[in-house]
Amino acid sequence: MLKFEQLIPYHINLELVANLKLEAYTRGKTETTSLNPISIGDIFEKIDANKGEFIIDDSGSFSLDISIGTDYYSFDKLKCGGNAAQILEIMLNTTKKTADLRAAIHCNWFYFEEDTHLEEPIQNFYFFLCKGEQIIEPEVCISDSIPFSFPESFLLKNKDKFTANAVKNRNALTRLCYEKWQNETLPGRIYATKLKMEQEAELKRLKKEQEAELAIFGNPIPINKPVRHSGLWIGSIFLILVLVAVFVPEHYSILIFLGVIWLMLCELFELLKTQNYLQEMIVESIEKLIKGIARIPRS
Repeated sequence: MLKFEQLIPYHINLELVANLKLEAYTRGKTETTSLNPISIGDIFEKIDANKGEFIIDDSGSFSLDISIGTDYYSFDKLKCGGNAAQILEIMLNTTKKTADLRAAIHCNWFYFEEDTHLEEPIQNFYFFLCKGEQIIEPEVCISDSIPFSFPESFLLKNKDKFTANAVKNRNALTRLCYEKWQNETLPGRIYATKLKMEQEAELKRLKKEQEAELAIFGNPIPINKPVRHSGLWIGSIFLILVLVAVFVPEHYSILIFLGVIWLMLCELFELLKTQNYLQEMIVESIEKLIKGIARIPRS
């Protein structure tokens, strides 16, 4: 099963792709003649020998027709294997756009999303192709389906590591290509807008969850300044009691001890008065919870 990652430059596995063979046909005026299978590598050698000139007709849903000089090839996409025909079609269209045979072979493939057919066991993988920072194809699709499954090594990750700076440059160029694709091409802008819509929908969902929680449990309890202030006072008074018990003679420490206890009780009383709303919120939350349980239909 094919699996790709974003922000990773891929390149075609030339050894594998060059040996993929397609069953070709020539169309005469009255009949169709079968030819020996021809590999993608052989087709590109013929194009190179013809000074890079060729004519491609991919307007048919199930056929791919190519003229190279006096040679004419017609490929039935279903009979010759959908994966090989797709790869050849993408490479030829890329060559035609760039007028550079090597650009089609050595360009970077950048994955951005996949899609699954609702009724058939077909997965579509979407890429954009770049030569350096130049976007040469804003969207290409390869379809992985039975029996025309792509080999897992059809595309390879670009992992060449010569120097640490070269790796950083490659990563920076990759990000630059993604940003340029999102800003300057229609497929890129559509993809960026879909991401934005998904993020907005997720924020709305989280907001609804928070509102539902607040409806049951109320607002979170704030720790206000009076609470912190009173807490510090109580801690300080407790420390004074410890010091008195250790350093002050017994007949004086009893009076000081009682006085400090009185101050601590007064401060604790003030703290409880400022925190009356705690009791109110707890009672209110319990009442809402009971009402919510009462509304649940019983089987």
